[in-house]
Amino acid sequence: MPEVGGVAGLPLFGRELESKLLADLVSGIRDRGAALFLSGEAGIGKSALLAEAGALAAAAGLRVMRTTGAEAEQHLPLAGLHQILHPIRSGLDTLPGPQRDALQSAMGLADSAVADLYLVGLAVLNLLAEVAAETPVVLIAEDVHWLDQVSADVLAFVARRLECPARSSQIRC
Repeated sequence: MPEVGGVAGLPLFGRELESKLLADLVSGIRDRGAALFLSGEAGIGKSALLAEAGALAAAAGLRVMRTTGAEAEQHLPLAGLHQILHPIRSGLDTLPGPQRDALQSAMGLADSAVADLYLVGLAVLNLLAEVAAETPVVLIAEDVHWLDQVSADVLAFVARRLECPARSSQIRC
């Protein structure tokens, strides 16, 4: 199991329980997926906990993918998903035709009609599954309240289809 202790070895004061939960979740991802919802007031340390989760996952050899909502981009459809998908866009060719076309259209990689959101969701789910088949994936979405609605909807669609109900956790800061 990865060592608990904060980012760059610095301790997260008063977060021993949360740090232990993160370490336990990360250590079990290879055997069975996990989901975590982290919530709390601004400035309470959520970003530090997410940074720790990412560091633990990377140290365990997992692929860490991130998106961060930004107020300036909240009205740009798929801006949040672009942060996740851009590095793995070469995998689009492995998707079934309708999903590939929908996601390419949504990402501005093809001239076509507005993409069907359901097909975009399926495409993202399948593309992430392809990536995770090579190396398990930890997807971190931070400042979700600033994500554009389409990205938030697609990420919720993907999260509801993860096969990890027994490993779901919630941390309220």
